[in-house]
Amino acid sequence: MIFYNKSTNSVRAEWLINGTKSSNLDSVLYSFDKNGYYPIFLTVYNKFDCPDTTTIIFRAVMKGVEMPNAFEPKNSSPKINSFRPMAIGLQSYFLGVWDLWGNLVWSSDKTIDTEPAEGWDGKDSKGKEMPSQNYIWRMKATFIDGTVWKGIKDSNGKFHMEGTFTLLR
Repeated sequence: MIFYNKSTNSVRAEWLINGTKSSNLDSVLYSFDKNGYYPIFLTVYNKFDCPDTTTIIFRAVMKGVEMPNAFEPKNSSPKINSFRPMAIGLQSYFLGVWDLWGNLVWSSDKTIDTEPAEGWDGKDSKGKEMPSQNYIWRMKATFIDGTVWKGIKDSNGKFHMEGTFTLLR
């Protein structure tokens, strides 16, 4: 995010953003790594070295969802050994996994720090490994800014809140 110094007659500036200091006069660039509220302090000085300080509280909102198209439960990488959306900025969500006969085999609505808290491990509710095949996911989500997730956009520009993926064994 770029923050601009719009003060007049300033000859020097000091920015303080999330513990990071900068002395750029006109603007400062800062990259936020997580959602939250951040105080932004700007102190400017005129030619007589008199200071004037302003503060704003900036809300960083990062949001988005990407859905995997396959996963491999026995893989050592936690990024691909469960079926879990890559999502950030979730206020609430529901994800369900169905087999090709329409049976719900797993679901979750749990989040930690606006991200999905868990993923499907490829087993049914009794702990039995499900077969390697295609499955259907359906998801609804609301982001922390109150907007509703539209779904995944296809090549025709249409949004879908469901899709398929492959369980690999």
